[in-house]
Amino acid sequence: MTDRSDSPSGQSQSRPSTQSRTQTRPAPRPSAPAQVRPRSDVADAPAAHAGARKPQGLELADAIVAAGRAGERNITIDKFWVNVEGNLPCGFDVATRGGHQLEVLMEQQSYRRTWQGVGSLKTGITPVAPIGTTGRIHVTDVTTGETLEQPWTWHRIGGGGGFWEAIKKLIWKG
Repeated sequence: MTDRSDSPSGQSQSRPSTQSRTQTRPAPRPSAPAQVRPRSDVADAPAAHAGARKPQGLELADAIVAAGRAGERNITIDKFWVNVEGNLPCGFDVATRGGHQLEVLMEQQSYRRTWQGVGSLKTGITPVAPIGTTGRIHVTDVTTGETLEQPWTWHRIGGGGGFWEAIKKLIWKG
């Protein structure tokens, strides 16, 4: 007669239980001003768009930051780029202090999407839109009342002008 444990597979439990593991949380981040990467989106963008015809991307404007009730400035956003058929929309990694409730709203024309999380979250990517289309991401740290708004405008990447622009420059030198 063999000795079987209570596990469903009939094997003895030689691994430690997940309940006995101690989880440590990272120390809270010190208060720092809201950080938004500088306008280096074309340099940060993947090289895969280089051969695409008339690629588009987002040009981020200056962020509008409102400090929290006690002057907190914990919200940070970092963009990440995704190549979608030669266009470069981006999404955002949004963070605040651990344990703080976040609400994020992304708007562009008729597109409106919200996310909620604690401490940090990752948004979806912005929908590809015609050149000149504007949008924004609005982040609120519900715990402190701090807000950050990051507007953008779709624009053509590279700005080389293409074949016809080169011809025009050769003909009309003015």
